[in-house]
Amino acid sequence: IVLTYNEEDNIEECVKSIADFCKRIVVIDSFSSDSTVEIAKKLGCDVYRHKFENYSKQFKYGCFEGFLSLIPSLNYATSSSPIATN
Repeated sequence: IVLTYNEEDNIEECVKSIADFCKRIVVIDSFSSDSTVEIAKKLGCDVYRHKFENYSKQFKYGCFEGFLSLIPSLNYATSSSPIATN
């Protein structure tokens, strides 16, 4: 599950950094006003939109909507990119 809000500059690198070991990537977007959703869809992510209340509720919504059982949760800062691992 990747939680997003106006991440058009980061979403592609984040998704590509996890694509090799994730069978499915679910993006929960908080109604971004940029092209985050379009980019995520282009990259093959399952995208759902949900009004942001707090991170816990966004994550739970992602689990419910995505019907997920084993869930790695990432945001751009914790992706497997070189930036996050240095």
